Amino acid sequence: MYRLLIADDEALEREGIEWIVNRMMPDTFETIHAENGRMAIQKAEEHRPHIVMMDVRMPGIQGLEALKEIKTQHPQAKMVLITAYENFEYAKQAISLGVHEYLVKPAKREQIVSVLSRLVQELEEEQHKRDEELAVREQFFQLLPLAETEIALHLMSGHVNETETGHLADILQLPVDKGCSLVLGLSEVGEAKKKVYDAVKTAAHAAPKDSYGTVVSSLIHSHMALFLLGTRQTGDSALADGASELGTRLADVLREQCGMAVPVGIGTVQNRAEGIKRSYYEAVFASRYDQEGGGICRFEDLMQASGAGGTHAEKLINGSRDAGESAYVELAIRQIREERE
Repeated sequence: MYRLLIADDEALEREGIEWIVNRMMPDTFETIHAENGRMAIQKAEEHRPHIVMMDVRMPGIQGLEALKEIKTQHPQAKMVLITAYENFEYAKQAISLGVHEYLVKPAKREQIVSVLSRLVQELEEEQHKRDEELAVREQFFQLLPLAETEIALHLMSGHVNETETGHLADILQLPVDKGCSLVLGLSEVGEAKKKVYDAVKTAAHAAPKDSYGTVVSSLIHSHMALFLLGTRQTGDSALADGASELGTRLADVLREQCGMAVPVGIGTVQNRAEGIKRSYYEAVFASRYDQEGGGICRFEDLMQASGAGGTHAEKLINGSRDAGESAYVELAIRQIREERE
């Protein structure tokens, strides 16, 4: 039922309108009475009516003033002006307050029913529109985790489609101008897979970040990838420092919540989606460099330690992988493609 507030200083007028409404539109309205403008404002605050029928001339606060106050507090309410005169000045003021319906006393029952029927139809249409918008928003928020997983899979897979990745980034409101990757080198987690995934995702999204966004992949072939994504203006050091802090945080969380010592590999900061994919390969290698200790290993540190010539670390990323590392990455990519399908 809709709530109808009738504000008129004449009790017979209020009761007459209520009688007509109950007789001509049964089971449609719950009726609230107000005998002056002040009471109308109070009753509107208390009951939040869908429709307000307001007499222009009442003792104390006049009808237009009361309508203005009610409209300010309850902008969705439909307003009907009741007047004893077809006064243009009243009509002009009423229109400025959002009143598009008015009745001239004594109003015939057909006029009252016609006005209220139109407003009820408007209310139903507005409610239907709100329901549709809420349904779309709910579907959108349900799809956000899928979009996050998908963009992670794009950045992890062998071929990066910049356009498709850009569309997914737009949905998530994330930049992909530059970024770096972290990889958690998880051993077989068995039944703890969901617990591990939830712990990592919760910790990653709860981590403080001002200049970049975070994307978390699903758990694929005993590892999870995370991507820190920034704009062109994001400093490389901000991303690199953020990755180190996040890696430490995730290692602590998995140790405390899951009882796991997990090695964390961190790739270098790279530009665009293709470069971020390279950072992922670097992070994969770094995560497998020291699987015993379960600490943080940055590919950049491995490069510096290997000297200017660049040895196994650089060769791995450039394509001269040894059989073990190559098989690991290729198996992960096959599983990524299967998961995307």
